Amino acid sequence: MFKRNLVSASAAALVLFCASQASAADLYEPALPDLSAVMSMYAGGSFLDQSGPGDECSSGENCGQFDDNTWLAGGNARVAGQSWQLELAGSVLGDTDKESDGDSAEYQGSTYFALAGHWLGRGETGTWGAFGGFAHVSHQDSDSTSGNLFGGLEYAHFSGNSTLFGQVGGTVAVSGETTDTWEQGIFARLGWRYFMSPTSKFEVDGMVGWGEFDSSDDGVTAAWGAEFENQFSGPFSGFVAYRGHYVEDSDNNPCCSEDQEVVSHSIMVGFRIAVNSEDLLQRDRTGAGTFDIPDLHRALAWPNDLN
Repeated sequence: MFKRNLVSASAAALVLFCASQASAADLYEPALPDLSAVMSMYAGGSFLDQSGPGDECSSGENCGQFDDNTWLAGGNARVAGQSWQLELAGSVLGDTDKESDGDSAEYQGSTYFALAGHWLGRGETGTWGAFGGFAHVSHQDSDSTSGNLFGGLEYAHFSGNSTLFGQVGGTVAVSGETTDTWEQGIFARLGWRYFMSPTSKFEVDGMVGWGEFDSSDDGVTAAWGAEFENQFSGPFSGFVAYRGHYVEDSDNNPCCSEDQEVVSHSIMVGFRIAVNSEDLLQRDRTGAGTFDIPDLHRALAWPNDLN
């Protein structure tokens, strides 16, 4: 009888121990889906402003100021496994027109796309990894294009309803017309997400980069923004976002001796579709929502317009 009771008690203890371990795993270990995905589409308006010297070069090159309101559209698609993520992003910016110098010639609208891979290590309190990819832009005021390789390291820390994330890396021009764009540089990005509920989040981020234009000119670029997203039903969510970009070229061209700048402000409205994510919080912690491509190369279309 004693042996039978001892065996029964031992079996019961083992069952309770296994149950407690399973419960602890549910609470503390991320449940990683084998595959998850998210796709975003957006459209909106953008205000573009250039400031610089007011005179036109004798060669006919314009060094004056212009500003314009134009349209913007784009999207992003991400597919993630337990230790990797692939991503494709792109956008189109409408034509802009000089307004303050009496020149009615239209500027060519720019296009941007980037493809990147992320190699990830996931944990209960954070995700870390490395990323690398290729970005391509068509320059704002000409028929030329350029391509850049980029890469770096990234980390996200999870704490309650908040996620703090950062990325650092570098970029180098490898194709196309590279004399009038950012040939090489480094960048850093920091962002924060707050989840009011598992289906509603607010996000802010900022990024700054330093680089070299025209093999001799120093340049600075920056991006910043905010976004609110709310999940409706099932895999669908909608968002509204603001995005700002800044580029400064310390131009050594005697024609345009002063530093020139371009600043843009964009407002976008869009929607997302997620696969294998119950809500926005799970997508952030264990799915394809932790990281995205640094919003750096989108602004590289403008330096061609600064020279």
